[in-house]
Amino acid sequence: MSSIEARNPNMVFSVTKLYEEINKVLGSDIVLSGVRVKAEVSSYKSYPSGHIYMTLVEKSPQKDKDGKDVFYRISCKWFKWDNQYNKDKTKIKEGDVITVFGNVNCYNQNSQVNIIVKNAFLTDEEGIASAEREKRRIELEKKGYFDEAHKKQVAPKYPRAIGIITSQAGDARHDIEKTVQKKNPYVQLYLCHSLVQGAGAGRSIANAIRFFDKKEDVDIIIIGRGGGDKLDLTAYDDVEVVEAIYNCNTYIIAGTGHTPNRTLADYAVDKLANNPTDAAYEAVFDVVSEIERINNQIKELNFNIYRTYDFYDRMLEEYRLKIESKSPAKQLGDKFAELDKISQGMSYNMLRVLNLYENGLSNMSAGIQMNNPKVKLEKLESELAHVSDNMSRNMRDLFINKWNSFAKEYELLIAENPAKKLVGGFGYIQKGEEPVTSVKDVSVDDEVKVQLSDGAFMAKVTKI
Repeated sequence: MSSIEARNPNMVFSVTKLYEEINKVLGSDIVLSGVRVKAEVSSYKSYPSGHIYMTLVEKSPQKDKDGKDVFYRISCKWFKWDNQYNKDKTKIKEGDVITVFGNVNCYNQNSQVNIIVKNAFLTDEEGIASAEREKRRIELEKKGYFDEAHKKQVAPKYPRAIGIITSQAGDARHDIEKTVQKKNPYVQLYLCHSLVQGAGAGRSIANAIRFFDKKEDVDIIIIGRGGGDKLDLTAYDDVEVVEAIYNCNTYIIAGTGHTPNRTLADYAVDKLANNPTDAAYEAVFDVVSEIERINNQIKELNFNIYRTYDFYDRMLEEYRLKIESKSPAKQLGDKFAELDKISQGMSYNMLRVLNLYENGLSNMSAGIQMNNPKVKLEKLESELAHVSDNMSRNMRDLFINKWNSFAKEYELLIAENPAKKLVGGFGYIQKGEEPVTSVKDVSVDDEVKVQLSDGAFMAKVTKI
């Protein structure tokens, strides 16, 4: 008997305790604690840690409200310590039918029921979902829905507006918008929210395609969604979606998931991208990079123009100098300069010879004059006159210095005389005994005293 059966049926559980009780029941159940399940693999991921995560899927015998197939799925966790010796783990791929052995567990962080796999084996059966999808692909291919000749080979280079078909709450929408804004912020973006998985998703996507195809200003349509396993992409395998793409006159790019698996819609679209970001990148012309490229070309062109201009300007200056150096006027000028230099040399030499003879004659005359008594007397008189002149000059200089010093002191005294400032129309204004230095010191009707150089008068303030 489980612990839940032993408890009071009216007991109120916390969420944590409820998960504990659920896992106790699962762990004690003779079937669920050692369960064997055979189903198709819809996703299979092996991580560097050695753990493997799988999703098993099985088609339900019942249809949804739109008559579409319904699939049941369950997640599986195959930990490293349980799978390290299994030979089939490297051979398992999406679409294979396998048998797993393990125990059922309810993971409380996301309320998900998992199979904790202890062992897994490949079977020889073909997956039902994969087989039906392949059958549908062949039928659509025979109808020509995937023909390259029918597809639009060239996308509009400068789209005015792009229609985005995805979930408004999904990451794909934001990835597309950010990529378009980064490359070309001038493109108008329209979002048509659609389901991307589950019941009614195929019809929702097809209706969105038809809606955008009728809008005259939409040049490109992007359909896409974020990641997910193969089963999450079944909406894009819907025949109605493929037919809507085939009949669409607007260029369509698909960026469905981050998976190597191609959906049937991927075969029909005009352009296939790896993911929504790549789809957006393919859709728009890179205006930002083009403007940057043009600006760089303009800078390079301006640089080359300036460099070429500078080069020819230097060449022109060199040719001008060469022409001037070869001109007759320049050569004649050089000859005249050379002749002038020779003439100056000859004049200098002649003057030097004359100076030598003149100096010799002067020395001889000086020697005769030096011994003449009259000359000696004249020399003494000259020295006496020189001494007398020096004394007079020194007394005159002393008097002039004293007089200049007195004049400076007198000028400073005159400059400091307050009355001097009143000459020439200036006046000294007082209110009472205080000087008026600003208009803020007086008010209208105040009486003030105005002192001039030759007297004073009283005045009254009438306006400020």
